[in-house]
Amino acid sequence: MNAIKFIIALAAACIVPALAGGGVPAQSCDRPCLIGIAHSYLNALAAHAPEKLSKSLGVAFTENNVALTLGDALWRTVGAVDSNATIFADPAVQAVGLIVAVREGGRPALLAARLELAHGRVDALDTTVARQNAASFLDANAQRGAVVLNAPVLPAARRPRTALTAIADSYFRRLIDPGAPMPPFDARCNRIENGVQSTNNPHPPPSSPLNPALSRLGCLAQFQTGALTFISKIRSVRYRLVDQEKGLVLASAIFDHDGVPHGTASGNVSRLSANLPSPMSFVVAELFKIDDGRIREIEAVISAVPYGMAAVQR
Repeated sequence: MNAIKFIIALAAACIVPALAGGGVPAQSCDRPCLIGIAHSYLNALAAHAPEKLSKSLGVAFTENNVALTLGDALWRTVGAVDSNATIFADPAVQAVGLIVAVREGGRPALLAARLELAHGRVDALDTTVARQNAASFLDANAQRGAVVLNAPVLPAARRPRTALTAIADSYFRRLIDPGAPMPPFDARCNRIENGVQSTNNPHPPPSSPLNPALSRLGCLAQFQTGALTFISKIRSVRYRLVDQEKGLVLASAIFDHDGVPHGTASGNVSRLSANLPSPMSFVVAELFKIDDGRIREIEAVISAVPYGMAAVQR
């Protein structure tokens, strides 16, 4: 009888997991659970209350590639969080990500975040915040590409995780190497950077480094000009979230521009490097929408950081 009671108790311990500080089951989190975590984070951020997300301040937290204590930086200064966020989940690696517009000190900003769980608890939070004082251009319109990003990919058009990350990787490789294979762009592909549509847009804002001759082109045509090779190095690329249902890959990377002109576009498309005459680096959170093996949408949140800044390792 004692043995039977032990087995029943053991089974109950597995079926009814202990709760984490935020009320999250201390076991694996399925898709709805992960999306709930994302909403809990946004609510906690808006309330300036990191303890509502996690009771532990030992959560590995970064903002713009700087390791901080959970509750620092945007946690203190955020004024409002938009009610609409683009959320994407990866149950296989227990991670959830989002892109959302926020306000800070009365000014707009964009936030990209990735939360990682361990045993059902938030274990890591990596954020990229694009602010007007650290972004050469910013529209803070997080919903510009939301319809495309949030649409599920038909099952027959979905790809394995490795194929999705390889497609995203081909984009970065071609950015710095004009001899690399061309990424597989969908004919409808658009790229949105800090809320600014930088493709198929003949009227870019004055703050954009892209002139109308370049920004009016589509994704493929821009790459064919060679004008985007102003980036001298892309490093610390990580693919730590893949939402196969939506065909989304979230990548983080650091872009280096050494201040030296690289590549000249043909025709009336001017040298992009002329707008960036000094060495600088950018932390980038880049979200790729891949449908039927082709890049349909690219949404990036970008912030300037000191040139050559080392990537946080963990």
